[in-house]
Amino acid sequence: MKKRKIILLLSRGETVRNFIYSGVIDLIQKDLEVIIYSVVKKDFIPKNIRKNVSQYHNLKFYNEKKIILILRKIIHWAHFREQWTYTAQNHWAMHNFRARTLAEKCKHSIIKTFAWLFSQKLILYYLTLFENYITWVLRPENSFEKDFLKINPSLVFNCSHIHGKEAEFPVYIAKKLGFKTGTFIFSWDNLTTRSRIFPPYDYYFVWHNNMKKQLSKLYPKISSNNIFVTGTPQFDFHFNKKFILDRNEFFKRYHLNSNRPIIFYTTGIAGHFPEEHKILNQLFKYINELDVIPKPVLVVRPYVKDTSSEMNELRLNANNNIKFIDMIWDKDSLTPMEEDLILFCSLLKYCSLGINAASTVSFDLMIFKKGVINIGFDPPGSKLPEHLKWERHIKFDHYSPVANSGSVLLSQSMDDLFNNILKLLDNPNLLLSSQIKMIDSFFGDKLDGKSAERMASTLISCTV
Repeated sequence: MKKRKIILLLSRGETVRNFIYSGVIDLIQKDLEVIIYSVVKKDFIPKNIRKNVSQYHNLKFYNEKKIILILRKIIHWAHFREQWTYTAQNHWAMHNFRARTLAEKCKHSIIKTFAWLFSQKLILYYLTLFENYITWVLRPENSFEKDFLKINPSLVFNCSHIHGKEAEFPVYIAKKLGFKTGTFIFSWDNLTTRSRIFPPYDYYFVWHNNMKKQLSKLYPKISSNNIFVTGTPQFDFHFNKKFILDRNEFFKRYHLNSNRPIIFYTTGIAGHFPEEHKILNQLFKYINELDVIPKPVLVVRPYVKDTSSEMNELRLNANNNIKFIDMIWDKDSLTPMEEDLILFCSLLKYCSLGINAASTVSFDLMIFKKGVINIGFDPPGSKLPEHLKWERHIKFDHYSPVANSGSVLLSQSMDDLFNNILKLLDNPNLLLSSQIKMIDSFFGDKLDGKSAERMASTLISCTV
């Protein structure tokens, strides 16, 4: 029997983690012929998985007409103006700040005016339909039409709805040609912190039920029957022993003392969390001078995508108490290597507690029943404008339920941070009961290491 065909659009490196390393392709290839269009080079796909892919094409960026880009920008800001949540207002303030010259301010004012006029759900719906139409009419090339008509796919699926314009353009083409389309809402914050969803999708895959409700509220024309709660494969690795090193092997490989507690600090994107090096400078001093037995070691995992020069200079402070362990990613394509999954899962397993500003890593730590400290204050000595203050991340619509749940310790100053570290070192299970409730309220039964299986079975059913 001839297999139905599915086209997977890999828009960025993290999609390799979610759809390839997780085993999704291995699961669907039994029923479907898998064809990949990707911004990531074929060499990054493990050979044992590559054999299950019948065709592999490179995705490239296309320069679209200026009128389309302007229309999208207006719809983008109208979308935020219609929501007008705390997160949307922060985006608006940041955009105001970036308009420095008179010309930029005039252009911004015009866009804001149109955004205000169009900030109603029904108007946004029809404007987005118009955007879909002119994207097709003014398409920069027609190779996808030829390819898709030849392939005749049962489903064209964008593996991350938010990353990479390269993967969005083919969706417009597929939909106009009458092929079914779908996407995975990449992260739990994307519906409130990112732009409007422009490409026309038939099916949406989300992490949990709250995201399904959010999506339905923002886009009331989407049928709830076409929104599938699958969980996210990025958490599946935490439940797979293959991705966790033996304790002795872990401490030996990364030259750590197994008798010393690990404080696991994950940094943020420099543009979103400015001057983070000032917090780490103070934290380094505190850890070096801390007189407790056993003395903890601070392990810093710098974010690979956007790290400041000041943060890189901090590496000079590394010693027996401070250790930097880099993410193992290909920096050109922003693709995580399988070895990085092993490193990350093992760090989560063997650390005593974790510190981050307001990150998904809080959930990663909770899965391993580790204490979490969030930073809700500006770096010492900084004078950040209102729209860049660190506390805003705690207040964002997606994160405030976590911050207010009792599942994390929220630090409001450096002294508060130091005290919270001592609390969790003294009582590692301090937050455990609240974390269990938090995880259950967010994910229900979708945090079980089987998200890839649910995603695969749902993809297969969507091709029928």
